[in-house]
Amino acid sequence: MVSVNELRNKIFSEISTCLMSIGFTNEKGYAFYAQSQDVIQVIQISFLDRRHANYFGTNTASFSLEMGIFFSFINTSGDMSQSYVKQMILPKIYECHIRRNLSRDISQKAPKKDLSKPDRKRRDIWWVERSGANINEESANRVILKRAKRWLSRFSDIKYAYRYLKRGAWKDPWQGGPHNIGVKGCPLRQKLMLHLATKLKGKI
Repeated sequence: MVSVNELRNKIFSEISTCLMSIGFTNEKGYAFYAQSQDVIQVIQISFLDRRHANYFGTNTASFSLEMGIFFSFINTSGDMSQSYVKQMILPKIYECHIRRNLSRDISQKAPKKDLSKPDRKRRDIWWVERSGANINEESANRVILKRAKRWLSRFSDIKYAYRYLKRGAWKDPWQGGPHNIGVKGCPLRQKLMLHLATKLKGKI
């Protein structure tokens, strides 16, 4: 039987080939980056750890894809005086100012029948059987090319991001909504909007 590490390596290899074909680079681990003057785009392959794999009734080759926008003129403490780009520091996915989980474009049954209804309906995890028979890196690559590229392009536009934060209603992250931004009007969102507005300097 194929080992879990072999399954992970196969998934990583296929998805990394797709990401590199659209300009992303992999420095280390499972995170990939594309940089411009003001924005660092991040896409990360996240394999389930043992605790979550046991909870869902699957194995640690099952994975999710998370993407994020990091505005490089804002550091993690919110101080605009330093730039991640100038310091050549690559942010972790959890440091991104706006994040989103990608959703499968294929139907898969949840590994366990006794999961809660929300967990059974989750589409942000690609379930991988222990045999590796249902590996669907093709689905992950399609989602990256069709959805991730468009979303990252939109939110890399500082003006678009600001307007979304100003007008956009909250949507469940497990149903494709952006997260790490808080609900409309909350301090977290207002603080990010202030940074973006300062950068735009009256262009909004």
